Amino acid sequence: MKTQELSGKRVLNGTVQGLATAVIEFAVSLALARAMKFEAYGEYSAALGVLWITSILASIGMGQVATKIYRDTSDKQNHLKARGLRMAGPALIVIVSTITYATLVGSHALIHDETAVKLASFAAVLSLLPMVCLRSFFRASGAAHGSAVTANALNGWIARLLFLLVLGAAIYIWGHPMPLLGVAAARATSSILVLFSLWLLLIRVEPGYLHTGKRRYEIGSWVKVGITFSMASLGLTIIDNAGVVVLGWVNSNAGATARLAAASAMGTVILRTAMNVRNIFTPALVEVISKRDPVAVRRIFRIWFLRVSMLLVPIAATLIAFAPWFLALFGKQFEDAYWTFIVYVCNYLVGSLNLLFIILYQYMGHAKRAMLIMMSAAVLGVIGMIVLGRIWLDLGVAIAVTISLNGAVLLMAWLGWRELRGWEPLDESKAPPTSVSV
Repeated sequence: MKTQELSGKRVLNGTVQGLATAVIEFAVSLALARAMKFEAYGEYSAALGVLWITSILASIGMGQVATKIYRDTSDKQNHLKARGLRMAGPALIVIVSTITYATLVGSHALIHDETAVKLASFAAVLSLLPMVCLRSFFRASGAAHGSAVTANALNGWIARLLFLLVLGAAIYIWGHPMPLLGVAAARATSSILVLFSLWLLLIRVEPGYLHTGKRRYEIGSWVKVGITFSMASLGLTIIDNAGVVVLGWVNSNAGATARLAAASAMGTVILRTAMNVRNIFTPALVEVISKRDPVAVRRIFRIWFLRVSMLLVPIAATLIAFAPWFLALFGKQFEDAYWTFIVYVCNYLVGSLNLLFIILYQYMGHAKRAMLIMMSAAVLGVIGMIVLGRIWLDLGVAIAVTISLNGAVLLMAWLGWRELRGWEPLDESKAPPTSVSV
């Protein structure tokens, strides 16, 4: 592991950036809810939920493949694959995301009259798909090359702050209420700028061997591995975003969708913070797992729980204590989402504290099992959202999300930790140097 990769200062920087990202994302959701009509905000949230879910599929796990290949520098033959992935990864993403976009928009054209989402709105929001997928790949590549903090900042709080600024300019131009197509245009503009910035970062931090030399393309293998890894992320993303999709398409209720989106926006302050911090930990954890070093793995988890719990528990307590005030910020029509909001906060607190266990279980060689666990939880979760959503609308969906998300994450945490106890400690005299300081 690279020296001081998880030093106290580095983790603190990642934590601050994660919190900044979450707070700015909350500010974006608040600005949208205040700038758009109540139903339009629900419509936009439903379309955005589809975007986040399909972005996992369309990126075909190339970010995870990049992490795995770029971090494995022990084998010189791996340099050939790294050069090939550098060229083929973005091309694959563009091709798959374009096909996905055409398929989904064409399908929605057949049923849009029966949903709460207009065809033009859906097409405009989903047009962001290639940029979202490429940003994810470039972020993972930058992190794998040792610039995790900068890459996460560009794709995290900087991207959201930029969108907020562009949105403000768009509101000034279009006026109030803000049309949905204007919001989509503002997000596309900011995404292009962020994508270009991430590309410039990669050019600067990539090791020299990537720029010259022969390449090896293992497209079939990369896609197979990438899909396996991404399916676990897909399950988590479905659980996190399917609620607004269910309310928008199955229930065709834009009002309930708007309330759920507002409650989720505040609750995900916790989850987004944890996910950004997890991105700092992932490359280092993957490396020590590949060396089967149980001592280093436990050390990383001690740092994780110490940093994350000190940050997230006070945030959760504050959100619960001032829930009515936070909901009132969105507008009077959102005040009925009180219990939905409370459920979401508790859900994301428990899930976020155990988020790193997903990476542990995946990279222990159980990527397929992790995929099956998360996808099973997602299927059961969506069924629960449909059933409970018909009874309690947004609150029912929140309950289904809580049960499915935490059930899956806690199961993987138990399985991963149980296997880790069976690993033999490395012989320190033969083990490669590892530096993880608090």
